[in-house]
Amino acid sequence: MEEIEEFLRSTHWHLPTDYKNFLLIHNGAWLFESVRYGGGYELLSLDEIKNSHLDYMPKHWYPISINNGDYIFIDSNRVASDQNNYLVCFNHDDVSTSEGYYLNMTFETWLERLIIAQGTEFWTW
Repeated sequence: MEEIEEFLRSTHWHLPTDYKNFLLIHNGAWLFESVRYGGGYELLSLDEIKNSHLDYMPKHWYPISINNGDYIFIDSNRVASDQNNYLVCFNHDDVSTSEGYYLNMTFETWLERLIIAQGTEFWTW
């Protein structure tokens, strides 16, 4: 809990409740990583989030997941305004969405569906 409070003080970002609950149990994780093929989803730790902000992204977006160079961000401004549509996908390979797009779901919903879809990018279906 102290790590989360320090993170919030030092970054001035807002954490959605469901993501904060995840961090209380797991401060980062690897999902669907294959020893043979690589890949998978890295859910960043608080230290990794603080140290991996991308200069070309809005300052109020912070990355929480990386998969083959594609990012899932949380839009801190939307969390602060009590919106549930705070997850942003940024796909480096798709120039048509170079500014990212909102996934219209919470972290909890995203994680649950990612697990059900066995690591497949279900939001592109």
